[in-house]
Amino acid sequence: MSDSVINLRLIRPGEPDENITVQGDSVMIGRSLECDVRIDQPYVSKRHVRIFRGYVVIDLDSRNGTYIEGVRVTEPTLLDGTRISLGDHDAIVEIIRDDESLSPSLSMDAVAEIERLRKRNQELSKLVMHLEDELADVRRNDSNLDETVEIRQTLQQKVADLEASRMRRASQPSGVPSSATVDELEIQNQRQLETLKRVEAELAEARKQLEELNGQ
Repeated sequence: MSDSVINLRLIRPGEPDENITVQGDSVMIGRSLECDVRIDQPYVSKRHVRIFRGYVVIDLDSRNGTYIEGVRVTEPTLLDGTRISLGDHDAIVEIIRDDESLSPSLSMDAVAEIERLRKRNQELSKLVMHLEDELADVRRNDSNLDETVEIRQTLQQKVADLEASRMRRASQPSGVPSSATVDELEIQNQRQLETLKRVEAELAEARKQLEELNGQ
């Protein structure tokens, strides 16, 4: 067991200050029972922050963040002052320094943890870039899908309209007023046949396009 200790003062609104001594070269603060200093508050993550003797502060991907002088900690950071805040100044952790702890040298555990977290940050950065690319592909596919659905709906409506038009044409009476001549009757019938053929051709084409679209 290490003979080193880290002395802290925990400052929380509405509660008396609490002095804490932790044996070892680092202290982990959070809501979990595994932490060296446990703060059972909703603004504190299960594993919120680790402080190494020396003093290096490492935020452990906490939800509400760890701050030094109002700046959120995003990478291993050497603490020049004595205080860090958890969340939006909900709790303050004050480091009670001693002469030995002012040494710039870090323990092997601290160096190893810093290197591990740096590698983890690099991995996460690559993962974020990959996910952003996948999200862009999904958005492009969604745009194409929306366009396909709109075309399909338009064609379905066109088929329905043409079917209704053909039915109306076919159901129209072929009779004409008795005063009409035979030639006029033939001309009108011819026009109706031509219109019916055109409607059937358009209907067939629309059905073909719809089948091709459904087959994609």
